[in-house]
Amino acid sequence: FTRPRFVITFEDNALEFYLTKVFLPSCVTVCLQNGRRDTHSSTPETDIWKSIQQFVAPEHAPDMVLSHGEPWSTYYQSALGNTAQVKAIGSLRNNAIKQTLRNESPRVVFVSSFPNLGPDGNLESTSASTFGYWQQQELTFGNFYQSEGIVAAAAANVAQMLGIEFCVLGKRPAWQQGELRYYTSALQGLPWTYLPAESKSLSYERVSANDIIVNIDSTFGYEMFARGIRVAFISCRMQTAGLPQIRDCEFAYPLVTEPTGFFWTNSDAPAEMQRVITAVASMSISEWDAATRDLRASVMPFDPGNGELCAVLTELGMKTHGPGTWTAEPTVQK
Repeated sequence: FTRPRFVITFEDNALEFYLTKVFLPSCVTVCLQNGRRDTHSSTPETDIWKSIQQFVAPEHAPDMVLSHGEPWSTYYQSALGNTAQVKAIGSLRNNAIKQTLRNESPRVVFVSSFPNLGPDGNLESTSASTFGYWQQQELTFGNFYQSEGIVAAAAANVAQMLGIEFCVLGKRPAWQQGELRYYTSALQGLPWTYLPAESKSLSYERVSANDIIVNIDSTFGYEMFARGIRVAFISCRMQTAGLPQIRDCEFAYPLVTEPTGFFWTNSDAPAEMQRVITAVASMSISEWDAATRDLRASVMPFDPGNGELCAVLTELGMKTHGPGTWTAEPTVQK
């Protein structure tokens, strides 16, 4: 109805966006990846990538897809065709939030991916309910989130062995009580601290330069990896769920296909998890930077201020205010 000149969206997994040029061929369209992507779907029949292939002809592809990095660019290219314009710019939010790292005492910090289940948030009561489908395979809430407690406990044990503090960085705010209750049960007998997510930026601000992050497959874990923070990836979600043939949640797949590396593993075997977390914790920050710099740039580039995004939008004819960082304080344009 409005016949816009430009359409830009974070709904990069919505088929409606990819159909824009079917109806408005001259409209300039851009989408930005809004989270880690794979073949997850709410129905067993199809997923967003298959739907794009079925309904969107190559001539109707977006003018630009801005991805988090090469692993996810592969999904967009496979759906849209190799001629589609896909550019890796990293995570817009990660790039926009100012990096204010403090040199505090090291901690082992587990990144929670606990689901949004409302105020009570009882995962046990929904464990048998269908969470979604991956490559036509059904996963329940219980299947999919089983790895959370297993990996958190392994990380807490390593922290105790190393004599350093262990924290769970929450996915949910404190009023959603299920997350705290879940980890209280999973970490019985182990010392730990809970850091609920009270705002969009607080989790970023809570990470110290000396922290050792333990991540399964959270976008936030990849964002910390992009920033050069030491991150141990225990990418065992599908293995723990009994579906090892589905590789979507493995570290940096399909860019990285090896099941193990010095800072990642797809196994939930206790000895293997301990190996990876201990190896990451034993590296100095400078050693980590030198060992991971090239891979970080491919998996998820870090572009403070989003200069690359501004350059792309300018090239496409959209005006911007230029690179800048986001703060919680409102700003007034004069």
